[in-house]
Amino acid sequence: MGLPADLLPYAENLYRRFPEEFVALGMPGLEEVYDLRPSGTWSKRMYETPFEKTVEITIRRWNSPPLGGGFIQQGYPPMQMQLNPLSAAMPGSMYYQQQAFALQQQQQQQQQQAAAVAAIWQQQQQQQ
Repeated sequence: MGLPADLLPYAENLYRRFPEEFVALGMPGLEEVYDLRPSGTWSKRMYETPFEKTVEITIRRWNSPPLGGGFIQQGYPPMQMQLNPLSAAMPGSMYYQQQAFALQQQQQQQQQQAAAVAAIWQQQQQQQ
């Protein structure tokens, strides 16, 4: 099934504005991991106010993740982890573990920078 020509500008706008979401939701094979049946477990919600518009799509996995911790080891990334959809990585791959490690390194670096700034500020306060 091809995209009707009238909808092509909409698809281009969606890709330009939200490339990660466009790729994540349009990824081939998505129905093998998530329940995308017409009467399946997915849900969608659009809510608009004078100040904002919310578009929410929830797709549920065929096999739910285990309860508790260990999501990365089990192949389920934490919610705050950002996925680069242009990679060919699937959940459970080394990609997610690398992203978690990179995020941890970045947080440590930010903490070290904050500590250095605080130390400089304290030195300046003592000199005054």
